[in-house]
Amino acid sequence: MRVKRTEVDMAEGDMTPMIDMTFQLIAFFMVLINFAQTEANDNVVLPNSRLVKPPEVALEFPIILHVGADGRVFLGGDDYT
Repeated sequence: MRVKRTEVDMAEGDMTPMIDMTFQLIAFFMVLINFAQTEANDNVVLPNSRLVKPPEVALEFPIILHVGADGRVFLGGDDYT
């Protein structure tokens, strides 16, 4: 009596998670490169208004504010903690 041989199918892994992860990595690096270019071109642009320029005459009563290392605030020699 002859025994039938059955073909054994090779087990194949599902490629969907790997493809999904590849697309996520591509999207991540595209966003990362976009942010790096934005930060590289980020120069400080000062406004050209005359209102933002420092005064030509010094203040008559300058305000001097001191903040200590312990967080205490001194305004004109008075402690405002």
